[in-house]
Amino acid sequence: MTYDKIHYASANLREVRYNIARNELRKVTPKEEVKKFNEATLFQIIGDEIDEEEMTNFFDLFNYLSFAGFDYYHYSPIGDMLNEKESIIGTSSTIDVLINKDHLLKLKKVVSCFPDLKFISSKEDGGKQNYSIWYKDTPSRIDLIPFTRKGDNIVIELPTLDKDYSETLSVDENVHNNIPYKALATASATSQKEETILMKKTLRR
Repeated sequence: MTYDKIHYASANLREVRYNIARNELRKVTPKEEVKKFNEATLFQIIGDEIDEEEMTNFFDLFNYLSFAGFDYYHYSPIGDMLNEKESIIGTSSTIDVLINKDHLLKLKKVVSCFPDLKFISSKEDGGKQNYSIWYKDTPSRIDLIPFTRKGDNIVIELPTLDKDYSETLSVDENVHNNIPYKALATASATSQKEETILMKKTLRR
């Protein structure tokens, strides 16, 4: 086989894999499951010690999943609160996590291996696709915010912005219940790394 044929076969294989991943991510969760998920989690708070324990377990389990090699950051203060032994009762039952768009399909597959978790994919009326992880039959959810890496920036595309803007945040690498995790914070005396996030306006398709 000549070099050109090998190059063509390799490029064709990459395209096939890309199309398979794209089509898999385009699949949406059945409407009844999305409705059940939203009714259990949307605008909910951590109401008592049972909810608090469930959210803590969910937080630890997601961080355990990250051992599979995900490019992600927590974008909610829950890690700091748990490490400071502050109560999270009364806070939102939704955790925001930034996740590299290239790792979404792998995360979906890993989540499917855990019976207590459900990967939720839904579409807004405007066509934007949303991804979440549900700690089933609880109010606890993780909303995934996909990003791409372009140069030194993390780029998040949103059609709802009036204009582009950026912010630079500290990277905090911490441990909870012997499980490491990464988070972004506005300032940190201990952080030795920063990430610049570019919030970029995109047109609805």
